[in-house]
Amino acid sequence: MTQGNTRKRAKYGFVTKEHHDPCSFERESSVEHMPGSEGDSIRRQVCQRPKARWRPECGDADGSIVATTIPSFRPTEEEWENPMEYISGITEEASRWGMAHIIPPESWNPPFAIEQNSDGVDLDTFEFAVKRQPTSELCCRDAQEGFGFAPLKISCRLKEFSEYADWAKAMHFSCPEPTGTGVSSEDAQRPVHLFPNKFPMKVSPSVEEIEREFWRIVDSGSEHVEALYGSDLDNGCHGSGFPLPAWRRELLHHYFQEHRGVDIVPKEEVDDTEESYRNHPWNINNMPCSSGSLLHYLKEDAGLVSGVMVPWVYAGSCFSSFCWHIEDHALYSVNYIHFGSPKVWYAVPSDASREFEEAMQDALPHLFEASPSLLYQLVTQIHPRELIKRGVPVYRVVHPPRTFVVTMPNAYHSGFNTGFNCAEAVNFAAPPWLRYGSAIVRKYQKSRKPVTISQDALLFKLVSVNFDEHAGMSDVIVQAACELHLRLQEIQEDWKTAKVEFSKFGVDLDSIPKLCQKDGSGVSTKEADCAVCNRDLWLFGLYSIENDEDKMCLNHGHLLLSHRQYSSDSICFSYQVRIEELESMVSRIMEAHEGSNEILKDMQCFHAGQEPKVQKCGPLYKANGVGCVCANSHALMNK
Repeated sequence: MTQGNTRKRAKYGFVTKEHHDPCSFERESSVEHMPGSEGDSIRRQVCQRPKARWRPECGDADGSIVATTIPSFRPTEEEWENPMEYISGITEEASRWGMAHIIPPESWNPPFAIEQNSDGVDLDTFEFAVKRQPTSELCCRDAQEGFGFAPLKISCRLKEFSEYADWAKAMHFSCPEPTGTGVSSEDAQRPVHLFPNKFPMKVSPSVEEIEREFWRIVDSGSEHVEALYGSDLDNGCHGSGFPLPAWRRELLHHYFQEHRGVDIVPKEEVDDTEESYRNHPWNINNMPCSSGSLLHYLKEDAGLVSGVMVPWVYAGSCFSSFCWHIEDHALYSVNYIHFGSPKVWYAVPSDASREFEEAMQDALPHLFEASPSLLYQLVTQIHPRELIKRGVPVYRVVHPPRTFVVTMPNAYHSGFNTGFNCAEAVNFAAPPWLRYGSAIVRKYQKSRKPVTISQDALLFKLVSVNFDEHAGMSDVIVQAACELHLRLQEIQEDWKTAKVEFSKFGVDLDSIPKLCQKDGSGVSTKEADCAVCNRDLWLFGLYSIENDEDKMCLNHGHLLLSHRQYSSDSICFSYQVRIEELESMVSRIMEAHEGSNEILKDMQCFHAGQEPKVQKCGPLYKANGVGCVCANSHALMNK
């Protein structure tokens, strides 16, 4: 859940008149303001939108949704008791689509904790910053440094945000009147006593009508349309829609005392229903570090990583979007809508992730040239049609309130909101994720992206556990041993290369002092990354005693001599665990389990991968330095 960079809006000119198109027109600079915002200058700046109206005649010609809609999963009451076991069981099938839509049993009815003041945060104290997203620039834009969604300089409450969201949706779909044909974009159970709709529509647009309009705006970029989004709200700082388990509740109270200087006081009387949901296994606050999630083994080492182990809350409005991405470390994600309008999701299966990346670079080469890490920034959309055209499978699901969407490991996904809603999401690591976690660390190293959690630490923890105490984890432990075996082979190759590089400076790598971190002689590398490639150094790292903050991996350790110019006798090798000890642990596990060699071969094939096969179609539009020419419309934006 990477956040975008500071926003910088593109410059646009006027549309050329020679190409007449009902979807293209001169950009109007005028905006409209929400009624009731006149007296407050700051509120007036937020509660405004460009004067844009939907154009149903300009959407997809046949009105079809090109991505295939996936079926939903409906667990029984018995299956519902163990999320990690259930999700692991459906992963093979759901991986065909890249995601799973899960409809809970009828007994599922958690309270909205912010309404109930379950943990000391209520509708008055739940304040958040909103971001203005330029919907029309999510795809059709020029390469520009720092494009992103900057937060506005004002705090907002859910009720205020709901008023804006309802008004903006009503304005955009006011003319012509929608037919409402299709899936409803309204929540029949929306808590209207908390969030009354002050701008009701005679006929609300359907999900399909909103979907076609969203992609029309993204595709053409010919008119300026924006949406507000309350995204990435750390529930450890803001509060959760679920009642918090006791240990998380204490952390929330501590945050308010430490950073806001206030003591938050939950209501005195808490009913049995609220209490039962505090520790419910499907309360997403409990999922990242539950016993079935492999992140459980990193809780002490990594702490609570925001957005990964601590959920984020989202306040959505119509067209607010989550752009194409995979989760940090290719983890699973679980997403729940507490109430409000549905989301529309798109996903690409994990085995087509490389094809997706190739297709994106084929369609938007100028954006990747300017920013090679574009897909880590969550700022770019592209129509599923363009991916399918290039041979990438794309699947779709409508996500209604009070249900879950779980994205699969290493599966690219995106989507948008069809109106006001409140959602919450977090990551977790059911056992099938393990191999993807190892693969993406290698990918991160190539792109120099820092890690969030240490895969080496996780693999070590898994091969260190007592088999008798973790009988149900034997398969995972063997897989971890096989992954660690491959990692040790990698280290051996890196060591050989590093020996050659160090020898150029007259230094024998084998003779460098090897210091153990556990006895205090070596500098800790537990939370360190290589200063050059950001490789995780949890296992070991090279550094100079002249500056022990400057740590490097085996591949770049020689730069301590050539670039940093430290003396050769100052270089040290600091390790967490001896390589010989790791080799012994791995051998013991693999020798004790039949079939481990087959698992190892399977992993080797998985990590080798295949060359992506993409149908090259060329750039989606031409960039000319300031404006652009969109291939999917006749809208021309010149200098």
